[in-house]
Amino acid sequence: MGYDSQKLIVKKTLWEQIADTLREDIIRGKIMPGERIVEEELATRFHVSRGPVREALRNIEEEGLVRYESHKGCTVRTISYKEMWEKYLVRSTLEILAVRIIAGNLPEEYETEMRECLCAMEEAAKEKDLYRIILQDEKFHSCIVRAACCDTLYKVWATLREGNMQSYYTMNVEQAVPFEFLRANHEVILNGLRELPPAQVSKLIEEHYMIVPEVLHEMQSKKNENSSN
Repeated sequence: MGYDSQKLIVKKTLWEQIADTLREDIIRGKIMPGERIVEEELATRFHVSRGPVREALRNIEEEGLVRYESHKGCTVRTISYKEMWEKYLVRSTLEILAVRIIAGNLPEEYETEMRECLCAMEEAAKEKDLYRIILQDEKFHSCIVRAACCDTLYKVWATLREGNMQSYYTMNVEQAVPFEFLRANHEVILNGLRELPPAQVSKLIEEHYMIVPEVLHEMQSKKNENSSN
């Protein structure tokens, strides 16, 4: 019939579509950290009742992208150095466990998918498109965890993916994200999975993740110094 059986059509509910749009708006800076999000205004924007809007906000609140406060409503929240450090520590540790399970035998289909991510990431980096970069970054790292074929491991790892989004928009993107090195920084991991012992790949992944909270810590320290002067 000419249909691709691998490409299944997934129909999202109304609130899921709204949640997707809000996530993208937050990542792209259309809704800024600390900015108030008003249910009534979103209902008008999306031409829906407040029910789906409320469900969408509840969902992204659970993910940690917004914070609800009584008498104030929802606002976009940033992530602290401590919170980022904790999430990246756990996330990288789970990914390292996947590397140990793979034990140097990365299936070809995952390697192909990861190489496609590298190309897409490079193109997004040229345009400094943060949202597309994050999507490809998530897809790249998910390949490592999925390749371990451990459903429980993947489910736990996936609960921390929103922390990665928070990290990107919390930092000053132009100064903190190494756009020109994004592909190379990820390619070294893929090459390591193919050529290096699991212990060395684990070290690469640990360094790859934990440099991010260090950058945020330096930025926050400089900001505090400037405000005190």
